[in-house]
Amino acid sequence: MDDQTRLLTELEELHEHLCSQLSEGLATVSAARRLSARLLTMANCQAPSKKLEPAVSTKAHLLTMDQVLEMLGVSRATLARTRSSGKFPQPVRLSQRRIAWKSDEITAWILDNKLQK
Repeated sequence: MDDQTRLLTELEELHEHLCSQLSEGLATVSAARRLSARLLTMANCQAPSKKLEPAVSTKAHLLTMDQVLEMLGVSRATLARTRSSGKFPQPVRLSQRRIAWKSDEITAWILDNKLQK
């Protein structure tokens, strides 16, 4: 296995691990970015051109506003602007005053937006 193939394999494994950690609320986006950057720096190469597909968990759960804010690392105002742009997943209404988001949709949105940059 050449170095480039090995690196791609390691990045795919890291991607799957981070997806599961994010979907379970065990990691923040900033921690995931730092770990990815560290691996790329250690490998001294560019990110692969192949777009990695999110590893979607079959067990989705709901995330509160605070959990989504922590995963994104943004303020309530920034989340409100992102939601109003129509490019963010729609929440599930739990009651008249409470909403939540499906964890798999948020994780997929995060990965899609981070990989596009």
